[in-house]
Amino acid sequence: RQMCIRDRDLSDSQAYYESRKGSFEEEPDTPDDEESNLLGEALKLNKSLLKLDFCYSDKCKIYSNGICEALVCNKALTHLNLSGTHLKENTVENLGKVIRVNKKLKTLRLRECLAEFDRKAEIFTAFKSNSTIEILDLKLNDMYGDEVKVIAEMLTINRALIELDLNYNNLESEDIKYISEALKANRQLERLYLSDNRSRSQGASHICEALKVNKKLKELDLAYNYIEDEGVKAVAEMLKINKTLVTLSIEQNKIETEGVNCMIEALKINKTLKRLGMEENASKAVMKKKLEDAERTIELFSRSRYDF
Repeated sequence: RQMCIRDRDLSDSQAYYESRKGSFEEEPDTPDDEESNLLGEALKLNKSLLKLDFCYSDKCKIYSNGICEALVCNKALTHLNLSGTHLKENTVENLGKVIRVNKKLKTLRLRECLAEFDRKAEIFTAFKSNSTIEILDLKLNDMYGDEVKVIAEMLTINRALIELDLNYNNLESEDIKYISEALKANRQLERLYLSDNRSRSQGASHICEALKVNKKLKELDLAYNYIEDEGVKAVAEMLKINKTLVTLSIEQNKIETEGVNCMIEALKINKTLKRLGMEENASKAVMKKKLEDAERTIELFSRSRYDF
């Protein structure tokens, strides 16, 4: 029910890499059409395989077009992971067709595999008509203005996505503004990951204005975003109003004592937030004591910056 094809998992991986002289890029740029077609034909007939994982596998370059062709008609596969793979331009185009037509995929992971393509916005546009994919991983793809606008437009229309991961995409405060405006209209998204971007305090304020209106989002990650006390004040004001957010991370930002105190005051009013990632902004002991004084029980957590 699950197929995982990762070069790193091969039992003879050392010999495999040595046989390739340490560089995949030295290989001819022409995929093995016969091998690609074999997997594609198998997927067309497949009725039991649910998950296909090519995460960081060079093999995907061979199989990707066959996979896309098969997924137009495949009625079984629910999870596809192409993260970290070297896709071809026509594969990116074919993925758009898959997203528009396929009615079975629930999870699509495209982490670090679209950054080099100028037409990746076509994939995001395809989500406007997709009604089944619930989890979309777009981490590490270097999004820019117009591409982020397309994602925002998609969020105002799409009624399937529950989780969207935009971590590590160099998003600026203006990009976050587009996403924030979409959140005001979105009624489906529950988890939004925006860590390791450049939203700064202004971007955090945009998101918080949206969350005063949005009544669906349950988890938000704004860690590593250069947010200062002014941005945290906006977060605190939002928490006084918002009644749906359960998990929030604002750790590893530029938050001082004033910002921490604003959060504590907000949490005296807010009773729905259960998990707070803020440990590195104030020592765990200090934060715990402040929460106890506020008679507020909440789980403090911290994640690794490279916890993918």
